[in-house]
Amino acid sequence: MANERLRALEEVEKEIAMTLQCAGNIVLELSKDKHNASLLDRQLVQFQSSVNRVESELSSQIRYLTQVGHTVIVLPFCSSFVRC
Repeated sequence: MANERLRALEEVEKEIAMTLQCAGNIVLELSKDKHNASLLDRQLVQFQSSVNRVESELSSQIRYLTQVGHTVIVLPFCSSFVRC
């Protein structure tokens, strides 16, 4: 389970790099006198998709850590008579 979480975070890191590359490409294209609208559209769609994937995976990671953190806090207070 921990290895899966680490792999997912590595994928998020790669996705963030791709997002930054898309943003750079968009800025570069916008800096030109004559824009390539279709290239801008493709890059923008890719940028938005990447941001959505990063947001989704990081939200998932945060939810998991919140659950694990709650379990770690609760378990020391459980007695041997209480099922946790």
